[in-house]
Amino acid sequence: MRERRPRQDLVNFGQQVGAICSSQSPEVALCTHIPAFLPELNPPDAPYMSDNDSKPNADQMKLYWKKNIRCVLCLLVVWFGVSYGCGILFVDELDQFRIPGTGFKVGFWFAQQGSIVTFLALIAFYVRYMNTLDKEFDVEEHDL
Repeated sequence: MRERRPRQDLVNFGQQVGAICSSQSPEVALCTHIPAFLPELNPPDAPYMSDNDSKPNADQMKLYWKKNIRCVLCLLVVWFGVSYGCGILFVDELDQFRIPGTGFKVGFWFAQQGSIVTFLALIAFYVRYMNTLDKEFDVEEHDL
C-alpha cells in the first residue's frame, strides 16, 4: 500500500501558519481556527481548536467522518425520493389529492415547490446535526 503523503502546498501553508503563530503578531488569533484533525497543517507548537489542547485521535476522526458520510447519504436518499419519486414517478398517484385551501394537486406541488422546500429543510437539518456532531467530537468552530 502506498504511503499517504500530505500535499506540498498544504505543508507550506502549515509552515506559514506556524511562523505566524510563533510570532507576536495580531494574526495569532487565527491559529485557533486550524482544524485539529489536519495534522499536516498543525505545527507542533501551534494551539489547537479544542479547549483542552488535545488533538483528536485517528479513530475518533474516522468515526466522525463515518457519521458525517452516513448522514449525507441518508439525506441524499430522502432528497432523491422527494424530488424524483414524488415529483416524477408518483405524480399521478399524488395528483389524486389536493392541498387544502389551495386546490393544487399534490403531485404538481411536489414537482414545482415541494422538492425545493424539502431541500431547504434537509439543509437546516444537516447544519444542526453537524453542529451537534462537531461538539461531540470537539472540533467545533469558534468565533473570533
